[in-house]
Amino acid sequence: MKNVLILIVGMMSFQINAQDLSLFSPLMDKVWYAEGIWGDGSSFKQEIEFNYALEGSIVVAKSKGFIDQSQTQYGNRNHGIRKVNPESGKIEFWEFDVFGGVTQGEVTSSGRDIIYTYKYGSSIVTDYWKYVDDDTYQYTVGSYSDGKWNQKYLETRFETKLTLEKTLTVLSEMLIGSWESDAWGGTLSETWTSENNVLTQDQKLIQDGAVTYRATTYIERKGEALILTSIINNGNAKIYKAESWGHTSITFTNKDYANPDTLIYTWNPQGYERVISGIEDEKKSTTTFSFRPTSN
Repeated sequence: MKNVLILIVGMMSFQINAQDLSLFSPLMDKVWYAEGIWGDGSSFKQEIEFNYALEGSIVVAKSKGFIDQSQTQYGNRNHGIRKVNPESGKIEFWEFDVFGGVTQGEVTSSGRDIIYTYKYGSSIVTDYWKYVDDDTYQYTVGSYSDGKWNQKYLETRFETKLTLEKTLTVLSEMLIGSWESDAWGGTLSETWTSENNVLTQDQKLIQDGAVTYRATTYIERKGEALILTSIINNGNAKIYKAESWGHTSITFTNKDYANPDTLIYTWNPQGYERVISGIEDEKKSTTTFSFRPTSN
């Protein structure tokens, strides 16, 4: 009888844990990716994979991020656990990092939002995952109390990381067609087409009624990489590799080039933006083009 009682209590405990940890269910078995800039100007880049473990009684989070102070090395950074405290009934978490540190705190929820609260030095910090949809969370880190932000240290979005095939599909759905953007006192006009899983862009810059610039761009999968090739005015090809991507943006880079060394495509229901950046005259240079569908 005693053994049966222990078994029943154990089953009840598992059911309570599974229910309390259900707020993590939209995160499960996916890789979540985010990039941003901290308030001090340093870069934030992280990808996290969540899984249930020990028959659903804990959540395991494995994170990649920068693993050196100069932010030049990227790799396995954190290993985290979320678990219900059987005495308090609260969800607690631990994050063990590659530097030998550990962050500990509590997890609460508001609707489908997930809220981490922990002590960092002498401050109380909140990591707020605001639910947007099953593939997107708005992510904010800062000082938060009484439902208000006193100070924000970081704002970005976590999105599920798409496969290369899915990324090409999303890009095709977004880009195929004709677009135009104001640029350098003229109009940058381009047309995107797709054939044999290769996206092709034909672009021209029109200034004072004359074409002053032409370019062709190809985006395709090569092995386990997504490659962008750009040819300007029939010159030498420049080749960029996709470094990160999600449901609303993709970033291509090649640090062997001075300018541009980075191309970022971001899309929305109204159109899309292309940001090119690099180093010119020993200074950071950034240009943003806001494309709209070409009116017929």
